[in-house]
Amino acid sequence: SLRNRADGGFALLASCFVMSGGKDGSPVAPVVMTVSASEIDPASGVPDPRQLAGAFAPARVLAATRVKGISVVHLATGGEKAVPRADPRHWRGAMELNGHLVLLALYSPAGSQAAERGGSALLVELAQTLRAARPRPAPDPASFSSHSKADKIKVGC
Repeated sequence: SLRNRADGGFALLASCFVMSGGKDGSPVAPVVMTVSASEIDPASGVPDPRQLAGAFAPARVLAATRVKGISVVHLATGGEKAVPRADPRHWRGAMELNGHLVLLALYSPAGSQAAERGGSALLVELAQTLRAARPRPAPDPASFSSHSKADKIKVGC
């Protein structure tokens, strides 16, 4: 499910295996991961792990850390309210991507490995995949001014 508006967006992701009825991808443990994005507030920036955890008060924080530029928190409660039959423990993350604040969440079945330590790795992997797939700005044409037209074409390929 994807929602994209001028003031932000939201995506609900499912595995290729589930979406294709088992025809594509590999079976994976079921989780629900969400990605929401909005323009970053320059005054606030990306919340550090402590600030991110504070946004979910009074939920008890099981872990709060920064991994590969991503603020990650593990919360003890709330997962079951967001997703039916999910473990109360769930993961939240925050990062910057192309001038946007990207918030991540991971919910998993009660007692699953992802509800414990495994969820952090999945959340970080999602963040890294989003970073790798992000659009890159086009090079500034002025930076090619000292090259011939043929060089410009070659550099752009």
